Amino acid sequence: MPGLDRQLVEHRLPMILGKKLVKQNPQRFAPEVIKKIKGEIERLLKAKFIRTSRYPEWVSNIVPIIKKNGKLRVCIDFRDLNMETPKDEYPMPIAETMIDAVAGNEIMSLLDGYSGYNQIFIAANDVSKTAFRCPGALGVYKWVMMPFGLKNAGATYQRAMNLIFHDLIGKFVQVSIDDIIVRSKQKEDHLSHLKLSFKRMRKHGLKMNPLKCVFGVSAGEFLGFVIHQKGIEVNRNKMKAIMETKPPSNKKELQSLLGKVNFLRRFISNLSGKTKVFSPLLRLKKEQEFRWNEELEEERLIALQNIVQQKERVEKSYNKKVKKQRFRVGNLVLKVILPMDQKSQYLGKWSYN
Repeated sequence: MPGLDRQLVEHRLPMILGKKLVKQNPQRFAPEVIKKIKGEIERLLKAKFIRTSRYPEWVSNIVPIIKKNGKLRVCIDFRDLNMETPKDEYPMPIAETMIDAVAGNEIMSLLDGYSGYNQIFIAANDVSKTAFRCPGALGVYKWVMMPFGLKNAGATYQRAMNLIFHDLIGKFVQVSIDDIIVRSKQKEDHLSHLKLSFKRMRKHGLKMNPLKCVFGVSAGEFLGFVIHQKGIEVNRNKMKAIMETKPPSNKKELQSLLGKVNFLRRFISNLSGKTKVFSPLLRLKKEQEFRWNEELEEERLIALQNIVQQKERVEKSYNKKVKKQRFRVGNLVLKVILPMDQKSQYLGKWSYN
């Protein structure tokens, strides 16, 4: 699968001066895992995402991730390489601003890139730094296309999207790394907005995954929120995860809990005041003991209850009730937009109570 034009964007891996090269020690895997790794390596080779490597100076290990469907995803432990790579300070979009821009539109389409990051080439001089070792005598390979896990990969992808959609962003396109939304105030304008967006994608060779794209809906999930014409709602699963979080047993777990709560900050007034009781625990040093007592647990439950009640009041005031419906995607729309034959489908996934 060819990638985006190198003159438009490519991922670079500059090194911090004076840092040592790292070759991670080989790892062992069970025979059944090695078999799955081999199948995934063959797929990546066929797609031309990777190629064989000889005498690499950097070598990272594979981290096999077994997905829920039993299939394996090959991830790479780039931690050593990332530590020696300076940060790309490219400005990233502000989530709150994008959410506000998408809410209030009559119709929208949510698009997902095909193999996302893998559509961007790695700079030729930096390819060898991405070398990784495969177990079971499978060899050593290096990435030709940008994989997940590399430092600054998100910034590189966002740069590419901004260059492609630069004059459409803010008008009817919003892009947050690999999440793209085409939005229209009126239904009559949406098809023309989609045509312009896909024309730009064809020009630069940016590919979308039709199985993950949703067209012509009045409500959808974007950056963790449910967005529709009347406003914004909190994703139910996000809220459930917050409410079902167990009492923290250490500083890291407390930071995780407060991070989840902070996700709802746009709905909660004086959030810092509601959670300030936990501040002393956040200031603990490594040698200090983390103590979670009954008083703190009571404060945690009260804070969560206040958050739920205030969130519900805010949503109610905005009248954010989406009628349950199913949205139909017709053959005509897909034939106009996508260069392939695609049957109609009912997007029950995008219906809400």
